[in-house]
Amino acid sequence: MKKEQIIEVLSEVSLFKTMTPDCILLNINKMNYLVKTYDKNEVIAREGDDCNQIGIVLSGNLELRKEFPAGHYMTLTYLESGHIFGEIIVFSNVSKYPATLITTIKTEVLYIHRQDILQLMEGCESILKNFVSVISNKVVMLNKKTSILSFKTIEEKVASYILEEYKARKQMTFNIPLSRKELAGYLNVPRPSLSRTMGKMKTEGIIDFYQNTVKILDLQALEDCLFKI
Repeated sequence: MKKEQIIEVLSEVSLFKTMTPDCILLNINKMNYLVKTYDKNEVIAREGDDCNQIGIVLSGNLELRKEFPAGHYMTLTYLESGHIFGEIIVFSNVSKYPATLITTIKTEVLYIHRQDILQLMEGCESILKNFVSVISNKVVMLNKKTSILSFKTIEEKVASYILEEYKARKQMTFNIPLSRKELAGYLNVPRPSLSRTMGKMKTEGIIDFYQNTVKILDLQALEDCLFKI
């Protein structure tokens, strides 16, 4: 990928979003960044590997998965162009990947080493503020997911997720930013079970849905799903 294309992608990345293209170019020219290209189904980091840099997906798609000894795995999330990974752990006391990253299609990733990140933050207040914002938003998202996963049944998890989206959007009809497969991974439930549960909630007149669009039909009944005995 040419440098002009890299700048175009980085201008949409949360770490650089408040900066002009010229400012982004000036800053990345100060560091020894690395761009790597991976083929489909290539592992770029395994759980337990050392993490001394952040990665930015320039193109393609990554799957973050938790793998188990018997060969099973659980999809945690997907990372598309513009997404950052490693930012939470690169400065932690235990700088190791907590899960495995694998490509789903041909993918390009830009890496910035820990030391270069520090130098960028020291020399540019915007990057420092953006980095803190990225970390804060990720913590909020993780807390939200932990809250959803604390529920036991699939119906409770689905209801909790839809209610959180409703609170954020203030609308009864909205698009879920995840495919059915991604949502199943996010909620840590089997995809067929998720489809059955959502179908049941639709039959009961609680929600309606088509593809990624969800409509809340009965807000009270949706909340009641969280408190069934």
